[in-house]
Amino acid sequence: MALLVLVVDRDDDLGVKTGIKGPILGREEALKAANALLLSDPEDSDGNTIFAAIKIADELKKEGEIVQIAVVTGDRDVGIRADKTIREQMKEIFSKYQFDGIVFVTDGAEDDQVIPIISSFAPIVSKKTVVVRQAKELEKTFYTVKTALEDPSFARMFLGIPGIILLLWFLLQENALRIIIGILSIYLIIRGFGLEDTVMSMVQSFLRVDPHSISLPFHLASFALIIIGVFLSIHTSTYGSIVEAARLLLFFFWGAFTVFLLGKSAEAISQKRAYKIGDYLAIGGAITAGYVIGDGLLNIVSGVFGPLHMVFIFLVTVMAYYIVYKISTVIKRAPLLSEKIKGKPVYDRVGSLLGRVKGVDEDVLIIERGRRYTRVPLSQVRIVEGRIVI
Repeated sequence: MALLVLVVDRDDDLGVKTGIKGPILGREEALKAANALLLSDPEDSDGNTIFAAIKIADELKKEGEIVQIAVVTGDRDVGIRADKTIREQMKEIFSKYQFDGIVFVTDGAEDDQVIPIISSFAPIVSKKTVVVRQAKELEKTFYTVKTALEDPSFARMFLGIPGIILLLWFLLQENALRIIIGILSIYLIIRGFGLEDTVMSMVQSFLRVDPHSISLPFHLASFALIIIGVFLSIHTSTYGSIVEAARLLLFFFWGAFTVFLLGKSAEAISQKRAYKIGDYLAIGGAITAGYVIGDGLLNIVSGVFGPLHMVFIFLVTVMAYYIVYKISTVIKRAPLLSEKIKGKPVYDRVGSLLGRVKGVDEDVLIIERGRRYTRVPLSQVRIVEGRIVI
């Protein structure tokens, strides 16, 4: 049996710290890579993982197995880009050699995310997790905390959120507690419903300003509305009602995101990517629904109307959003119903070519690859940066 002893460095520590690019094939090259990585960072677990893989490969050779060792690297921006890079490097390896099985050597759960990718090339016959031991418990705790704080998502939660809380307490003083509880409630809702990546993507897009884009005036207007809303709400909470301050903040944030989405829609039309308006319409509908419901809750708190009135507003808002969402779906699917997409390439989420568009039959996209045809519901099809993605 021909075996591949494989190490996956998904976040590309090897490339970032040593400049060595994957894939790395052979015992000598793997040994050089491990030495270079540990010399640049003696605490890096990937270096120890490569050494463990070399040891496993040596032991298998002594048992008479045909063995090759390889290291594949991903990308610092861990995610689809990293997985796509790993897939390409696996293709390069398997274009040179054929293996009956893979011995997967890993240093933790992060690398386990690529198991579906590597198992598509050959079955995983064994998996070894390497745990680097520390001499002292204190050193282990310090290293764990230090590593965790370098993780952006962990740092946002345990440094960013407390930082915002302390700043609000300093600025708002006696009114800070209610606002802090409100912000924490919003954050917990976002985390609980798994919306963190979507919200962060929107915020990053909001902060990314292209000076040559048609949407620039809309961006500037959005920033202005947010700044005005924050200052007015702080002034109102200091000298007036906290409910009115919250209502002002909610209104200006809704206005800012609405103007921002109008700018993105104008930009999409100018770039001949009008299908993106469907996404912006859905996001705008959700933001508007949140604004209406939030304003209604504030009206209950201030005694303007009762709970039954709020139930009516909630039901009408949900129904209106459902209609807007359906309209946005039609807009997003419009290019898929055009004759122009015939023959266009279709990709999966990691960038692998699945085939070409044969046509659309009602709500099904027909993909042609050689003499084989695959039928995929349009609900699973997306257009991402002009590419058809499933």
